[in-house]
Amino acid sequence: MYRFFVLSCMALTATLSACSTTRQSPPDTSIKTSSVIAPEGRKLAYSGDDAPPRMTGWHHLAGRTLEVSSLADLKLQDKEVILSFDDGPIPGRTDKVLAILDQFGVKGAFMMVGEMAEMHPALARKVAEDGNTIGSHTYDHANLSSLDFDAAMAEVIKGELAVTKATGTDVSFFRFPYLAESHRLRAAIAMRDMVVMDVDIDSKDYFAITPASVTQRT
Repeated sequence: MYRFFVLSCMALTATLSACSTTRQSPPDTSIKTSSVIAPEGRKLAYSGDDAPPRMTGWHHLAGRTLEVSSLADLKLQDKEVILSFDDGPIPGRTDKVLAILDQFGVKGAFMMVGEMAEMHPALARKVAEDGNTIGSHTYDHANLSSLDFDAAMAEVIKGELAVTKATGTDVSFFRFPYLAESHRLRAAIAMRDMVVMDVDIDSKDYFAITPASVTQRT
């Protein structure tokens, strides 16, 4: 059974990520509807019951924790979202994302690149200790569609182990770099007790554009 944190909001100002995901889906697995997704024993974010919202008026955000057996069980209500962030941890960038989430009293799902987590283990651990959901994004952001199956799975496993070591927590989720997936890889990753996280909206905030442009696209 996986638990997810989902965010309920009247207005979503922006979705932050660090890499392009244009298309070419007992540990604590919780996703909280105030912004995230995670498997059993792995947290994604905290619900409104865990901490009171810090903003009022139209800025008010509230969340809840969902427990599901698979992503098919994840049912979002109207105006509910799950926030996820690819790549990192990156000093000076991940810190800012954490500060913004904390300002609004919500959590996120961080899909970390293993190599980057190895380079910045203290920051990776802080993301986990702050109550966010932890996922992996391969070891060095490889396009798995360009590799044979064995090489692709080696990249997935190496990334999973690196993120687990850096954060000190089990990795419950996985996102394909560039969303370059295959049915065979998805099945193999599921066998490792990881949930493949897809996306409904790519904010493309990794481009040099204004916050207003990100808001409009989202």
